[in-house]
Amino acid sequence: MYQQWVYAAPMSMGQPPRKQSALNDAVADEIRAQRRAIEMSQEELGRRAGVSRGQVIRIENKERILDVSQVDAFAKALGIPMLELFTRAEARLAAEGAGDGAEVSNG
Repeated sequence: MYQQWVYAAPMSMGQPPRKQSALNDAVADEIRAQRRAIEMSQEELGRRAGVSRGQVIRIENKERILDVSQVDAFAKALGIPMLELFTRAEARLAAEGAGDGAEVSNG
């Protein structure tokens, strides 16, 4: 099953928030965990991924819903394949028992 990723505009822009998925939250957790594991600053991650440090903070705090191109940019910036980032996130969900039915498959 394919998990659709959408951008959620902040409430301050006058638009209602979109429901975040457990998979999005798990990917955000994995981005933070990998960044910390390689001792990379939020500023450096943002520079490498082409976003501001503020965007990195909002993503890590699960205030933004990532799209696939953003996940790819973060994975490259962290030096891991995008599939690995999704696989780790899926494993996190399975361990927490909080999956939302989304599956990640490599074939």
